[in-house]
Amino acid sequence: MNWSRISQWAEISDCERYTVCVAKVNERFVFTAFLRATTRTLAPTELGCFSDSAPAKAVCEDHARANA
Repeated sequence: MNWSRISQWAEISDCERYTVCVAKVNERFVFTAFLRATTRTLAPTELGCFSDSAPAKAVCEDHARANA
């Protein structure tokens, strides 16, 4: 899975089904992995929060493989 930066705070997967967003919380960065909603009426599904982007991306990739 390849990732593209869509803002200073987020990246999106090449399939556009997953995003990893970063937020600064108590002087630390937290990376949150999301399965994007398929319609505007649904909320995205949080897949986990991590202290680095690599495990956040890995959980998205694992989810995609498990749900292929």
